[in-house]
Amino acid sequence: MFKEVKSFLHNLWLFRKCLWEYRAWDYTGMLSFMETCARDMSKFHKESGHTANADKTAKELLVFAEHLNRIAGDNVYMDSLDFHHVDDKVLFDLENKPNTLPIYGTTEWWKLASGVMENHLEQASKIFKKKVRTWWN
Repeated sequence: MFKEVKSFLHNLWLFRKCLWEYRAWDYTGMLSFMETCARDMSKFHKESGHTANADKTAKELLVFAEHLNRIAGDNVYMDSLDFHHVDDKVLFDLENKPNTLPIYGTTEWWKLASGVMENHLEQASKIFKKKVRTWWN
């Protein structure tokens, strides 16, 4: 009984941010729970190493978690912009990095952004489908 209570309290602490931010109408809550699970499982596999491929499994879980993080963040293309402080009236000004991307807000820009998001969704789905049953403890 004490072990179950201890495990419950540990999980409650582990998922506190997910629980606080969860909203039934938003898919990011589900992604946050999955990401937290993947990162926790990765840590466990890395530290315990009780399977033959523990290091590989830990890395796969981190890659999966990072894909989920980028999907939930919904701003995977923002790292291609330069942010700089303009003045006290405007917090930040956006500028394209030179010669790297289409102009922000154009059709070409949104095609690129949706392609990046689609790639993260596809990669996370492939990893999950192929590996989920090998992530056991």
